[in-house]
Amino acid sequence: MLWEEIDIVVNVAGSTNFYERYDVSLNIKTLGAKYVLEFAKQCTKVQMLLHVSTG
Repeated sequence: MLWEEIDIVVNVAGSTNFYERYDVSLNIKTLGAKYVLEFAKQCTKVQMLLHVSTG
């Protein structure tokens, strides 16, 4: 399975529109990071999670 092979997870996401609607911004900056973290927790060989965001 995919999560058995991954050792580094990189999440680079954000929005350059600083006047974004709240629900859109929440999905991009907060929930997206949450989903990446949940996936990384399943990776048995993960050594690093790198997160870069405009938030």
